[in-house]
Parts: sequence; structure tokens; C-alpha cells
Amino acid sequence: MSEVTNNCEITVSVNFSMSIGDYKVLYLCYLPMIGSDGMTLYEYLLTIGSLSQPFCFGEDIFSFTGMNSSSLNVARKRLEGIGLLSTFHKGNEDDANEAFFFKVVPPLSAKKFFNDSILTSLLTSYIGYKRFENVKNIFIKGEKVSKDFKEETAKLGNVFDLAGLSFEQNEEDTGKIEDKRGKTTIDSFDEDAFKEELAKNDIPFSSIENDYSIIKSTIYFYGLSIEDTVKFILQATTSDNVFLKYKFVRLCKDRSSFLTDSFNDETSYPTYFGSSKNAEVFKQQDQYPTPTYVCARLKMSKLPDSILSDLQTFQDDFNFPRGVVNNIIDYCLLKNNNQLPALAYLEKVAMSVKGSNPKDAYGCSIILKEQNKKFKKKREKKIAYQTGMLDKINSYDNRDGNNIVKDDEDSNKDSNKIEEDNSENDNVELSKEAEEFAKKLLEDM
Repeated sequence: MSEVTNNCEITVSVNFSMSIGDYKVLYLCYLPMIGSDGMTLYEYLLTIGSLSQPFCFGEDIFSFTGMNSSSLNVARKRLEGIGLLSTFHKGNEDDANEAFFFKVVPPLSAKKFFNDSILTSLLTSYIGYKRFENVKNIFIKGEKVSKDFKEETAKLGNVFDLAGLSFEQNEEDTGKIEDKRGKTTIDSFDEDAFKEELAKNDIPFSSIENDYSIIKSTIYFYGLSIEDTVKFILQATTSDNVFLKYKFVRLCKDRSSFLTDSFNDETSYPTYFGSSKNAEVFKQQDQYPTPTYVCARLKMSKLPDSILSDLQTFQDDFNFPRGVVNNIIDYCLLKNNNQLPALAYLEKVAMSVKGSNPKDAYGCSIILKEQNKKFKKKREKKIAYQTGMLDKINSYDNRDGNNIVKDDEDSNKDSNKIEEDNSENDNVELSKEAEEFAKKLLEDM
């Protein structure tokens, strides 16, 4: 087996994130088998793999872990054997291009680990049967709270004095902070309080259970309180306890009030999310219900029913946080001279950002901004082909020693297609935009 040396290059791949549960399994179940050196190496590789450039040399590992080549090799073999590391190697010790590729593997879940007879037998041989049973019991879920217990958890406002506090967003770049909980204080929905309010008004939950998802979606979309929601449910329920969901939606539409004076109609965005005036836009997009935001954005007192229906369909289909929905709408308004486009246009933009899984308005704006850069680059190259100036541009860039950015394969295909089309007609009539672009290039040269 090849051993890591001082000068060999090492690339580390980590395509997962460790949860608290993962660390719990790692320390209680894997640590006795891989030893302290194995754990040190594993944690170091996790750290390197999480960097933007997951690359180091053998001497870096030796320096950080305090291990030599022999002890590192033993630790590495233990990680490989237990299933926490996959190793790939090229070259040899005398080769200047010798390199390792370490692919870090996450620990098994507790359930999978204890269902693996080989791993459990091996762990038992290291720590003994009694301790093994104790470790196993740690992962067994306890019973749920009995119905005899009544929750008495203190509320935030009852514990801390919130009067006079400023709720301005802090200076942190919150758009880049990972949020695994998924809910915020703005978008959370207290189901227990909702059911309690239903009971107060003698509304059986069973009468609305089939339409519960529609109710939650509607009150989230319009930003209604639990009290107003239950009041509308009561008005939309017949004497026979039949819930009329369309009447409920109509009541929610009629109840919605929209902002006017307090809305900041700023349309330029900062490069970071701080307390600047422009950043207030992102905060409003994250906070305000979509009808409220769009009405304020368009300076309307109320939206037509057809638009409201389209926007609610858009929200339900993509299930984005409201900040993402509002940012996409704002982007489409800017692209369409402040006119709200058709639903299909909104869906097209939403599909372009869906794969990146934006969490808030700021994150969505960054994704759209990067897409615009790529589109602009392709468009400029297309115009350059149309004007026949591409060769001059490339030769000019090479003369000055500038780096030429390579487009992706799709861009090359588009460019080749354009070049072939132009070969059939050398006298193609240029658009005004293309002529101005070519003129600017010549002036720069």
C-alpha cells in the first residue's frame, strides 16, 4: 500500500455535512475502533474538504496531526477498513507528480450501524458487551410525552423585556448562513394554538382536516393571524359543519390590507446584506406576504383576483419561502418595465433558481445576478460573432496578455451555430445594438 509522503499532493472530497447525530455515532460507535489517530485524521480531512480549495501536501497532515508516515498509514487503513474513507493514488514515491485523492465517507446512521452484524460484533470486541448495550440504549428513542402532561414552556415575551428593542437586521451576511431548522419567527405556524382557537369557537378539526393544507397555504400567502383565520373558517362553515374552502379563500382575499407609505421602493441591491438602505428591500421581501409586497411594489391598493390566483398558484407549486417568491417577482417586474408578466414567465425564472435552493430574498438575488452575468457574456460573444470582430478581439486580448475566459460547452455550441449561420450570409444586417457594441470595441482598441 502506498504511503503518504511529505511532498505528495493530496486532494480531499467531502460532499456531505455532519449533523449532531452523525458526530454522536462517530464518537460513541466508531471512535473505539479507529482510535484517537483515526479520529484526528478524519476530522482534519473533514476540515480540508470543506475549504473552497480542498488541497494540501503530506507535510501539512504530518504537521497538524503530529503523526509520522507510519502512524498516519495505520490511521488511514483503519478509516478505510471501517468505511469512513476511500483512497485513490497515482504515481510513485519517486515521481514528482505523486498524488492522493481522499474521498471522505459519512458515518452510518445509528439504525444502520446497529443493524450491521459485523460492525456491532467488532465494536463489542473493543468495548465489551455491557458497555455496548449502554451505547445502544443511548440511541433508542424514548416515549413521547404522555397526554397527562401539559406544556408549560415559557414564551419569549414573558421571559425577556422586548419593549424598546430595535429589531433591525444585524450586519452579518445572513444570506450565507446555513439554516437547518427551516422555520423563522416570521413564517412559523403554531398548530397547537390554531387547534386551540378552533376549539374555542366549537369548530371540530375534522371538518377542515381534508383542506388543512389549503388553509395553511392561504394564511401564509396572505399573512393572516390565527384569530382572523379561525373567524373566516367559522364564516365559511355551514350549519352542518361543511367547510366551504372557496368561500374561505374569498374572505382571506377581501381581508388583506396592503402597505403604502411604509414600503421602501428601492430597486438597486448592495453586494452584501447589511443595514444599508438598499438592504431594507431584502428584509421587506422576506417579511411581507406576497400580495402586500406586490401591491406596494406596483403602487396599487389591491390586486385583481386573477393575479392573486396566479401568484398563489405560483407560491403553492414551488413552495419557496416568501422572500424568494417576492424577489423573483421583483426581478420579473424590473425586466418587464414594471409590468407583472404572465405566470409562465414567473415559472420560467423560478425553474432557473430552483436547483440552487435559495433560502431567502438575498440568496435568490445573488443566484439571479450570477445567471445574468453568464447570459450577458454569451450575448456579448454572440454579438461579436455577428460583427465579425471575434478574431480581432481575441488577438487584441492575446497581445495584452489578458486571459480569455472559456465558455461552457453549451456556449460553444451556440457560438458554432451562429458562426455557421453567418457563413451562409456574409452580408447579414446588424442590429443597432450590435453596431454600437462593435463601435465600442474598436474605440477600446
